[in-house]
Amino acid sequence: MPFSTDARSTGRRVLLVLLAALTLTAGLLAPAQALADTGKISGTVKNVKGEALPLVPVNLYQLQDGFWDQVGYRESADGEGTAARGTYSFTGLAAGTYRLGVERTSTYDPETGTETEYASDFWPGNKPFVQAGTDVVVSSTAQARTANFFMIEGGQIRGHVTNVTEEQGNELNIRAHRLNAATGEYERVRNTSAGEEGAYALTGLLPGKYRIELHDGSGTFLTEFYDDQPTVATAEDVVVPEPGDVVTGKDASLARSGRIAGRVTNAAKVGVADVYISISSFDDATKEWVDVSSGGTEADGTYSIGGLKTGTKYRVAFFGSGIGYLDQYYDGKDEQHADLVSVVAGQTTPGIDAVLLKLGKVTGKVTLPDGKPAVGTVVTAYEPDGDGGWDYVADDDTSSTGLYSLADVRPGAYKLQFKPSGLAYAPEVYTNKTSLAAGNAVVVKSGTTTTGINAQLAKAGAISGTVTLPSGVTDVRARSVAAVDKASGEVLSYGQANKTSAGTYAYSIKGLGAGSYRVDFARGSGQSLATGQYYRGVSEKQGPSTATPVKVSAGTTTSKINATVRTGGGSIRGTVLNQAGAPIKCYMMALTDDGSRSTRVAYSSATTGAFTIKGLSTGRYKLIAVSGYGADDGCFVGVGDDRYSNYYYDTDPASVGHMSARESAADTVSVTEGAATTLPHDLYYGPVTGSTFTAVPSPVVTGTGKVGSTLSSTGAAPTPRADSVVRQWYRGSTPITHQTGPTYKLVAADAGTPVSVRYTYKKSGYVDRGAGSSGIKVAGVNLTRPTITGTAAVGKKLTATKGTWGGSGWTYSYRWYRGTTRISTRSAYTTTSSDRGKTLTVKVSISKSGYTGASATSAGRKIS
Repeated sequence: MPFSTDARSTGRRVLLVLLAALTLTAGLLAPAQALADTGKISGTVKNVKGEALPLVPVNLYQLQDGFWDQVGYRESADGEGTAARGTYSFTGLAAGTYRLGVERTSTYDPETGTETEYASDFWPGNKPFVQAGTDVVVSSTAQARTANFFMIEGGQIRGHVTNVTEEQGNELNIRAHRLNAATGEYERVRNTSAGEEGAYALTGLLPGKYRIELHDGSGTFLTEFYDDQPTVATAEDVVVPEPGDVVTGKDASLARSGRIAGRVTNAAKVGVADVYISISSFDDATKEWVDVSSGGTEADGTYSIGGLKTGTKYRVAFFGSGIGYLDQYYDGKDEQHADLVSVVAGQTTPGIDAVLLKLGKVTGKVTLPDGKPAVGTVVTAYEPDGDGGWDYVADDDTSSTGLYSLADVRPGAYKLQFKPSGLAYAPEVYTNKTSLAAGNAVVVKSGTTTTGINAQLAKAGAISGTVTLPSGVTDVRARSVAAVDKASGEVLSYGQANKTSAGTYAYSIKGLGAGSYRVDFARGSGQSLATGQYYRGVSEKQGPSTATPVKVSAGTTTSKINATVRTGGGSIRGTVLNQAGAPIKCYMMALTDDGSRSTRVAYSSATTGAFTIKGLSTGRYKLIAVSGYGADDGCFVGVGDDRYSNYYYDTDPASVGHMSARESAADTVSVTEGAATTLPHDLYYGPVTGSTFTAVPSPVVTGTGKVGSTLSSTGAAPTPRADSVVRQWYRGSTPITHQTGPTYKLVAADAGTPVSVRYTYKKSGYVDRGAGSSGIKVAGVNLTRPTITGTAAVGKKLTATKGTWGGSGWTYSYRWYRGTTRISTRSAYTTTSSDRGKTLTVKVSISKSGYTGASATSAGRKIS
């Protein structure tokens, strides 16, 4: 499409240095007297010429739960002909930190007939977002603060959409986006509509870079970003250089879109109005379906939605649950099996219809053993998830009369659980069962109410006992206890052994229905040295059928169900790397498909990639590198679609990285209690292209951890031998700029951190492979001596300044001396008559766990 650019100045360039005149006066004004315990923020709103601007909206913001929320609103005073003109004031403020902003406004000069528009802004000026503003702090005492605004004349971006009619132009939304540095995202800051012949003008803009979106609300044309780009991320910057500048020629010719149309009816073939229709496409980068357009049905059930691209396959969803109908995807499918729809530019794909089924309802009453209403009981409908578990469908709380109603339930068969409030009565599943698996199905039909699904609760029983833990093992997994339905294996209730005043660990699982249970110990998923077992003392490797059942009766406690937790399980050891062969912190999980062994996990080291999963019973385990958004959630490599995939241990020779994103390709690892299973290969999280090194020794660093000393590194050759090696020295986990040689001289910034080196081996046809050394901990170092400030006279307060020290994270301690006599350990000291004629010094020491500290003493001050 043709574009022309003509960024011309209006000739009214205002040097932004004038914004330095924005003032914040603190402590110079007398405290507000009218409200002794409150604060005040006030000021004036003017233009850069110093002319007062009346009736300008001024907003007050405060940080709440991580967001700057608007907490106040004022308009600058009109007060024509008075000193109050353009002033504003927020009074009665609690102590705290605030930010201020002004909204876009305009003034009209009747003498010249000109209108001047000023841009929205945040204090102290030329700040497009509240996150970029400066704090205005109201102290805990009554305090008045002054924050003056000098509003900047807004710039403009103008252009034409050249291929639209007047009517089509009125449907075009033109939006200006700007990068918010605080969030890293482009945010909309201005929008307007295109008028006659597609002309548009975005006004009231601060100087800076913008990205322009052209969106057709009617769906006739495809949305695009200037200059002919599909997303804001790829759009071209349009720069408003100076206040008041007008940038012209940002023209565009929009491509026509395709449309999808159809009709939504009920089973009686009557059109259904107000059905929300969402059209989505698959994003290859994120491997997710992304909404691209939407609309709703008219009174007769018809719809037509545009803004769609040729060559893309779309999934069409019909959401009717909000109006009593079953949601569905075209063509009468569920989300996973939807038929996809294509479009052609400038044409409509018709006949994408849907017939929606009415949702059903389940009603009933829940009572106590004496027939009274069981108020507050949660009634929940579940359906099988296809993998041996249960998915939530709907729930309701019983009323004061014990009645409940599960509305808008999809046609199907469900299990209903009744869970009373508190632990006096036992949960149950319809009818009178303890587990969902054993419960009777409740059938719901389209458009009908299934009535009389009642329940009468029974008094609850309990299981209690003690857990004896091995020395040094107290984690929550080792202390976990679970009551399990013996027939189905469904976990019905969890507990945890807690330390008693006698020093033992005891538990009590309450709220159980009458029945026979399997009791599991130390089988909670997570990191632990403990191996799972069943009551009574049966290792989980022997299978759940060997557990001794525990009988529970209504209203009673079955006690002395004790256990002694064991350690000495097996382990899996290995190393996990990213696609580039560098170690990453990864959440590694070992589990069995049937859940017959406890799931155990471990994090791999961010510096070496090494991991050891402990506490495993004898058996065969799947090994998974769990995906996540960051190191604390799972593996994160930050490239392509791999960030969202779990990777499974795979011994197939075709799996170069010895891992696969396909669970069906997963192989198992054999584990024996008391032994370590070491994986024969490194694991690569993400698809790998090329061969991999089979053995990579870690480099070794030698030298003294003292600033000024030189560290040396050596590394043995990997297998096969590398073509080259790249070295990088690290301060903690941060690469040290330009330090890529075999040696490194320690500097002050290294103090209090471990310094290490990472070797990256390279070979043609092979994936790069990195290996890191252990860190050398660098001792503390003083850079400038402490000093003593204050008047050196009896009765005066002296203050120690700690001086400057290398590194960070140190804990500082102070020791004052009168000659050689210790007199105080505080950072400040008030002299006494005993100090007269004596010389005082202060010694500052730094410390940090695991590091060698340092000390430095100030020059002396003689007390008069």
